[in-house]
This record gives sequence, C-alpha cells and structure tokens, in this order.
Amino acid sequence: MQAARSARAAHGAAGIRLAKSWGGSICLIFVALLGVACTHARPADPRPPAMRIIVKFIDAARSAPDNLEVSQPARAPFNLRHARLMSGGAHLYTGRMNKRQRAVIVRKLNRRPEVDYAEADRRLRY
Repeated sequence: MQAARSARAAHGAAGIRLAKSWGGSICLIFVALLGVACTHARPADPRPPAMRIIVKFIDAARSAPDNLEVSQPARAPFNLRHARLMSGGAHLYTGRMNKRQRAVIVRKLNRRPEVDYAEADRRLRY
C-alpha cells in the first residue's frame, strides 16, 4: 500500500513538472505571436486626417455648393466636399487637412460675404 502511494506521488510530481513546462511554453508562444502581430501592423497613413468644418450661409434658401474651394497662397486651391445638411441650416464639409490648415480655411471662409459663420467641427467636452 505504501509502495502504491509513493508511486502515485512520484507520478503526480512528474505531471506537475510537465504542466509547468507546458504552461511556460504556451506563454512563450503567445508572447512571440503577439510580437509578430504588432510588427505586421498597417503603416500609418501619410495623408493628414479627414477633418470637418461647419458652414452656415446667410441665404439659407439657396442650395449649398457640393464643393467649396478655398484659395491658398503658392498652392493649389483646397477643396472641401459637402457631407450633409445639419439642423439649423448649417452644412458639414469634409476634407483632409491638419489643424493649422483647418484654422486658416475657417478664417478664410468667415471672411466671405455669403457665409454667416464657419467653425471647426470638434467634439465638445464638458
């Protein structure tokens, strides 16, 4: 009886050692796969992000243009695409630009006589 117990104990210790080695191997495999997945991520988009500008025209009865063209010194004009009509008669325009370009475009749009106001569309945080 004593021999049977010691045989079971020896077999159990070997089973625990095997489980520990398998657990370590599985962890190593998981970390290796995670590292490979992280290195094969998509490269960042070199273009500036798509940003939106809200524009309200003075004459709300007149239809808004599908594209707004804003001139830039020493560059080709910047085109904004009409995305949708907002509540209150304002229109949402989109285009790829950085924050500095967006600020310049908003300033130029606010100078136009047909524009009531133009502002950057951003999430408000209270």
